[in-house]
Amino acid sequence: MESSISHLPRYHHIQILIHWLSALLIIFIIVLPLSRNFWAPLFGGISQVFMLHKSLSVIVFMMTIVRIVVNIKLGVPEVLPANAHLLRLAANSTQKLLYLLLLMLPISGFLMGAKGINFFNIWLIPAMDLSSETMAIAHTSHIWGAYIMIALILLHAVAALFHHYIKKDNVLNSMRMRREG
Repeated sequence: MESSISHLPRYHHIQILIHWLSALLIIFIIVLPLSRNFWAPLFGGISQVFMLHKSLSVIVFMMTIVRIVVNIKLGVPEVLPANAHLLRLAANSTQKLLYLLLLMLPISGFLMGAKGINFFNIWLIPAMDLSSETMAIAHTSHIWGAYIMIALILLHAVAALFHHYIKKDNVLNSMRMRREG
């Protein structure tokens, strides 16, 4: 069946690259604060762990904007069967919620801080002058959004593996890098 993969709907190589690079960064961004005591000695303290968390989040935020623009320009292939209405609805809803969270989490993270973002110790993105109530709402939104993001990432990964190993329908292959030659 490997020979028939070339004619299946596939994402553009730019979309695939952005997807997998985002995935790696997002996993690292999630792991950093959860295991900050492990990373602190390696990065020079907990403040540096959070500096890295915030800086990488800015990059993922910008990558998400680029990703949305690229998807609008290149389109998104229909990798699920047309008659699988509920499955397509679930996949599209999950994807849109993931994009929303990829935009919302960096914004809520920025709004919850009183010190701004020290982007890779290169330049400071100054904090906004917000009330403590607004920062508390942003903090709560950030924490709950992160939990929802983790759940959606796990759901997304399980669904991809389900399609690949159980359904054997090549959905995962649509997002795999192709080797040339």
